[in-house]
Amino acid sequence: MAQPFSLSLEEIWIGLRFFSRLPFFLRHPVSHQESITTLQTRLYNRSEDFLKLIKKAVFESADSPYLSMFNWLGCEYSDFQDLVAKNGVEEALLALLQQGFYLTVDEFKGRIPLKRGNFSILIDPSKLQNPLASSYIMTQTGGSGGERTPITTDLACIRDQAMNLKVLQEIHQGGAWKYAFWGVPGSSAMRILLRFALAGYLPLQWYTQVDPRTMGLHPRYLWSTRMMRWSSLLCGAPLPTPRYVPVTDSLPIIRWIEGIVRKGEVPYLFTFPSSAVCLAQAVHEHGASISGTHIQLTGEPCTKTRLDIIRSTGAKVFTQYGSVETAGPLGFGCLFPYEPDHMHLLDDLQAFIQPGESIQIPNVPSQGIFISSLRKYAPLILLNVSLGDQAVFTRRNCGCPLQKQGWTKHVHTIRSFEKLTCGGMALLDKDIIPVLEEILPARFGGTLTDYQLLEEEGTTGNPSLKLLVHPRLGKLDSQALTDVFFSSIGKGSGVEHMTELLWRNLEILDIVREIPRSTDSGKIQHMHLEKRKAS
Repeated sequence: MAQPFSLSLEEIWIGLRFFSRLPFFLRHPVSHQESITTLQTRLYNRSEDFLKLIKKAVFESADSPYLSMFNWLGCEYSDFQDLVAKNGVEEALLALLQQGFYLTVDEFKGRIPLKRGNFSILIDPSKLQNPLASSYIMTQTGGSGGERTPITTDLACIRDQAMNLKVLQEIHQGGAWKYAFWGVPGSSAMRILLRFALAGYLPLQWYTQVDPRTMGLHPRYLWSTRMMRWSSLLCGAPLPTPRYVPVTDSLPIIRWIEGIVRKGEVPYLFTFPSSAVCLAQAVHEHGASISGTHIQLTGEPCTKTRLDIIRSTGAKVFTQYGSVETAGPLGFGCLFPYEPDHMHLLDDLQAFIQPGESIQIPNVPSQGIFISSLRKYAPLILLNVSLGDQAVFTRRNCGCPLQKQGWTKHVHTIRSFEKLTCGGMALLDKDIIPVLEEILPARFGGTLTDYQLLEEEGTTGNPSLKLLVHPRLGKLDSQALTDVFFSSIGKGSGVEHMTELLWRNLEILDIVREIPRSTDSGKIQHMHLEKRKAS
């Protein structure tokens, strides 16, 4: 049965606005000196900019859920202003965290009410949109187990991020590199391409792992890429047309890289770690050479196994930490790393804190990351929000040029504690629960404790999901089980279906007849994540 498609009036209006504004946007790329000066100014004015944002977007916004939280604490703007002025941004945020002022992933997405003592509120995610930012690109997050969260991005936000990218690439001396992107279609891909174009590094190739013309996929994926292409042609800065190259057949990318190398030039590929692993395997299988290629990785954990496999091709590898909710990077890889994913946090755009051992947050580990927005054009107002990640924070003098630019906070071993991330696509625990508790038992028998997802990384570096099925259920059709699992998580025509298509293509799911694993306390969780905890 054909999937019904629809576009809201808001989506149509945002698309038209994007189409009309993009040519002007691309005609005014950022310069190196402008980027350096802007970065220094942002770091110097962090506290002032943060206070201005919170004053306008929270204390002067009657719809803001954060205003209700401040009122619950009896904290007026003057109190908050004094707190930041006396202690700085991070210490002020830690003081709020200790008082219960934070949002977990489920609270942030409106899946469960926020409850602190006798105070309770159900967050409407749409009320977290930044009222100071305009809408040019729309993203819809969420999953099969809950409501989607709309996130709109201002082109000014992309310009903010492009300045940091300009600083990074000039440090790498990447002005003459030949750029390509290999990912999935959608708003994230659009933002990545636009950041590079605005920073003066116009991508030559756009490879997509999912064909936007795929049956059942929402036509917005196809039309958004066409609109961006047409609009970029109007200003003489043409962005590439996406070319379908699945992870199982990366030879076209290898041939493009070889062609660039033969010309004596440097190819640069932006992609996911698991995709780069597949590329490396194909390089060895075909006896090809991509030595000297620069590969930027994002979207998944960058482990030593994966990095070693990718570097075995002679490629130079860099890491990046980002999120959909911030519409861009949160950290850039250190040039002198001491851990596989050692990065510098971009604390000119966001503030980062952790509860540590002294502040107990239910269902959030001591190394959980809480993020707060600092910039006027941030897509969402984040104020002590957990996005489900944890990491090791450090301070050290690495001697890296990124530290000399002012990014002095270091992070490594970044992992999620409540979502699966494979192939650059993520599913929250809450999205998995209905499948494991209701759909699979109803179809194949058993109870909610008979099914469990386990994420592992094999010696090849490829992502691997194991669906553990209790042996007591007897003989089962593994292919039917796989099909039901994928079709259940892929309901709809948006990001969920995109995840289904990519994971099917990667062939990452194995059915294993094994008793689901329990925690030290005897609990059987829906997703067994113990191998992904931070050190």
